Amino acid sequence: MRIEDRFAAGVPRGSRKLWRRDTLTLEMSFDDEGNLHGPFSAWRDRSTLRERGAFVRGDRHGTWQWIGRGRELERQGSYFLGLRHGTWRQWDGGRLIMQGRYVKGRPHGTFRFWSSGGAAIGKCKLKNGTGEMLTFHDNGQLATRTPMVRGLRHGIYQELNPRGKVVLEGAYASDQRHGLWIERDGEGRVARQSTYVDGKLDGVVRRYVRGELASEVTYALGVREGPYRELQPGADGELLPAVTGAFAADLKSGPWVFRRPDGRAMEVTYVKGDLQGPWQQRGAEGDLSGQHDRGRRVGTWTWTARGTPKRTITYPQP
Repeated sequence: MRIEDRFAAGVPRGSRKLWRRDTLTLEMSFDDEGNLHGPFSAWRDRSTLRERGAFVRGDRHGTWQWIGRGRELERQGSYFLGLRHGTWRQWDGGRLIMQGRYVKGRPHGTFRFWSSGGAAIGKCKLKNGTGEMLTFHDNGQLATRTPMVRGLRHGIYQELNPRGKVVLEGAYASDQRHGLWIERDGEGRVARQSTYVDGKLDGVVRRYVRGELASEVTYALGVREGPYRELQPGADGELLPAVTGAFAADLKSGPWVFRRPDGRAMEVTYVKGDLQGPWQQRGAEGDLSGQHDRGRRVGTWTWTARGTPKRTITYPQP
């Protein structure tokens, strides 16, 4: 990767170009205050654009286009100082599949949808950003349902699969996730359950595999805080702990225990996210033991394998 740009007093100014393997992939420019300003282009390869438009003092402004790998237009719309404004269209394989209009960031008027084969599959109507925004699968089934109030998501949101089954459901409040959110697998079983407060995870997040609890982690306003555990099926099918531990301020903290299906366990200690203290790992091929200090190996580490001499290596103190 190669970057060409210019700074003044720590602030980017003028043109910036980025190459990967001698191929120009990004080109942009900055004003005297370090804001993106002027034309912006991104390339998929030497001759295929991926995205192009322009910025004005850090905000997208004017017409923007997104181009596919086959050089066909995938999406096009206009911005007014960072807000969608005007007609927006989306294509699939050269066929128009969506068209709607925004007024200063708010969807306004009728949005129409077509299948990749060109058949009309649905529409929705909003007024000044208020109403229910809908999208559709290629077979005409509803794909998403988003309630809008003055341009913000507000109310019960749903995603559905092409068979019409709800796979994600939760609520928005003033454009932020708020309250209980549930994801489901293709069979309708709960796959993930979480709670949000003003857009931040808060409370216990549970993940399920084929309807069985697989993990639990606790959040406090977007930060992992409290117990964590992963589960695995035992010999008789009963769920047993695979990993147990705790987080403090989003970092692993205190003792963590890792258990294998055969019953073998390894216990380690974390301090502010770093491994600290003894490490003893037992495996089918041999055992490894030693010490960590602030996340780094220190002192003498020993590897003992079945039927082979003991091996050691010494690490310096940090």
